[in-house]
Amino acid sequence: YNPNINIMTSTLKKSSKNILKFFLGVFPVFIAFSLFAQCLFWKYDNFQSLNRTIVVLFSLSYGDIVYETFKSVIPEGFIGQLFLIVFMLLFFTAV
Repeated sequence: YNPNINIMTSTLKKSSKNILKFFLGVFPVFIAFSLFAQCLFWKYDNFQSLNRTIVVLFSLSYGDIVYETFKSVIPEGFIGQLFLIVFMLLFFTAV
């Protein structure tokens, strides 16, 4: 018996409805961004499949591989960089 584990499980139990609401609100937005990114950047290695696109965007939302992703979408021009900036601002600040 560890009292810290009990505190953690009771906290998760009490907040499970809010966590589910948050997940159900964020998940469709994330999938929409993933599908749009795959449609927009389909010719680049990082966006060849939906699974890979989700992994790349998830990594971007945590601040990983930012430079590499921006560098890989430079040929798309302003729209590619705007997409990545909007995605990162939304998921850095709101999510």
